[in-house]
Amino acid sequence: MEREHKTLILGVGNLILGDEGVGPQAIPLLEARGMGQRANLMDGGTGGFHLLGEIEGYQHLILIDATLDQHPAGTLRVIRPKFASDYPPSLSAHDIGLKDLLETAQIMGFKPDTHLVVMSVASIQPMSLELSPPVAAAMPALLELVEEILTQIEAGAAATR
Repeated sequence: MEREHKTLILGVGNLILGDEGVGPQAIPLLEARGMGQRANLMDGGTGGFHLLGEIEGYQHLILIDATLDQHPAGTLRVIRPKFASDYPPSLSAHDIGLKDLLETAQIMGFKPDTHLVVMSVASIQPMSLELSPPVAAAMPALLELVEEILTQIEAGAAATR
């Protein structure tokens, strides 16, 4: 992947598990909003070590993922993870891969400054491409939040020039 931007927006999750696919579902919506002109966008699927080479070379990483926690479905949070314990509960096999991915990047000396945008979900809908009503209703807010984070990153970069 060509690094035409300093920021990667990476959506992770499984599209065929309904709300668990919120990260990958966000990527084409961000592209439609023109975000691909400001950052590289990538559907990271279910995560894992194969993404290590994809994040290398970026200064900033915005990760979008679903979490099965105690918050109402559609709740959005931004986490600045530094350690594995900073990650919220995730939904599938990519839980371990995502934590390990970023810890490995840090050990290898190239972990980008990371914003983890998580959306709370109530359950997994097996074999469904549809988002539940509360998660679908929160998608516009998720897209706005990602754009706000990118704007803050860009403002910080401009201030350091």
